[in-house]
Amino acid sequence: MPDLMRMRFGAVCVLVAMPLYVRGQIAPEPTVMDVLARVEQNYAAHLKAVPNLIAEEHMTTDISRGPGAMVADGRILGMPTGHGIEADSVFTLRRVEARDPNQLPTLTETREIKAIDHRPAEPGATLDTPTMFYGAFSYASGFLLPELTDCYEYKLKANQKLHGRPVLVIEYGSKGNRLQDAKCPIHEPLFGQAYLDTTTMEIVRLEQSRPKHMLVQTDPQTKQETAVEVTWHWAIDYVPVELDGRTFWLAKTVSATMRSNTQDIGSMSGAWSFLASYRNYRLLTVHSRILPASE
Repeated sequence: MPDLMRMRFGAVCVLVAMPLYVRGQIAPEPTVMDVLARVEQNYAAHLKAVPNLIAEEHMTTDISRGPGAMVADGRILGMPTGHGIEADSVFTLRRVEARDPNQLPTLTETREIKAIDHRPAEPGATLDTPTMFYGAFSYASGFLLPELTDCYEYKLKANQKLHGRPVLVIEYGSKGNRLQDAKCPIHEPLFGQAYLDTTTMEIVRLEQSRPKHMLVQTDPQTKQETAVEVTWHWAIDYVPVELDGRTFWLAKTVSATMRSNTQDIGSMSGAWSFLASYRNYRLLTVHSRILPASE
């Protein structure tokens, strides 16, 4: 998975919620830094409080070759072409507390595949796909942090709507002259949009595009690695979910598309799509019982 999903952040600033009124008058519209501060506050609170949980995950993935492409052994972007795959899994999210009290907890995402194309899967089964998407529940919102203003340009758009509901929109994009800065988490061009609930400043939808993403393929037989430049776009839709008497904003759908930037005859070219949906969130509980000592 891309390095964005491996991001970790240290100490979090103490933030104050934006007031609605000032001396009886409506407060001015929030600035982009006000909104980023609220997003950071929500981000830290999520990492600290989200419980260990499981959900039902349904995934569909498909891949097709591009025009004029020569596909060795019927494969492109590391996956068989010409058909789609459906899979049903049990998705698990676990929180791991940091040893350093100044560090935020980390979240781990795992899945146990139960069925592939409506047939029971073997224990430990994996999907034959170019890559799997990790971090939708953990670190995706980490692109909207005040500390990253040296890495990304942020623009705030008010009075917007998404599916008929009012939202704030933050447009963001990498600064070209800072792509190789060691302080920046991603060293490739990217841009996207975040749609925020106007009351809670929680992220309702997050989108991102990377026009020159390098995908490393590994030949399953020779184990030789080949780098392919692709255009990668992903989007995450979030919904409020109540667990253990608290509300958490969790992914409802995750979608991604990846298309090879090379369309020359004889080259590896194609497109890959991925869609995952999540439902029936519940707490991950461990049950135990004391057994009598055996002889």
